[in-house]
Amino acid sequence: MADNGLAACFYNETVPFWWGEWQFPLYHAGLNRGFRNATNGQYYVTFTCKPYEWITLNNQPLIIAIDCSHYIVAFGYGVTKKRNGNVKDKYFAVTDNGATTGLSYKPYMRKKSFWDLHYGLTHE
Repeated sequence: MADNGLAACFYNETVPFWWGEWQFPLYHAGLNRGFRNATNGQYYVTFTCKPYEWITLNNQPLIIAIDCSHYIVAFGYGVTKKRNGNVKDKYFAVTDNGATTGLSYKPYMRKKSFWDLHYGLTHE
């Protein structure tokens, strides 16, 4: 992985459960413990229902847990607009540890999914 072991910190702190196959969900408590462990207690995450506002108002990245089993990092966002000028869709500017970017590891735009969980990065 290209995240220098950050994912290992997350997964070491999760509680596995069985739902047809063993899974290691990335929920709030495990992400918090993982970030605190990886950063010597300097950073943790806060769940947010307003991910775009988090990026804008806090000037901090956003951790997006996809299907609670994989994460990406959003560092910005963009919009598409309707003909009348109203916002049609919002997209996150994200980067990944390699699972969805293949070998290029380049940032890309990703539309918000209702099912993803959003966590703001916070400094102690």
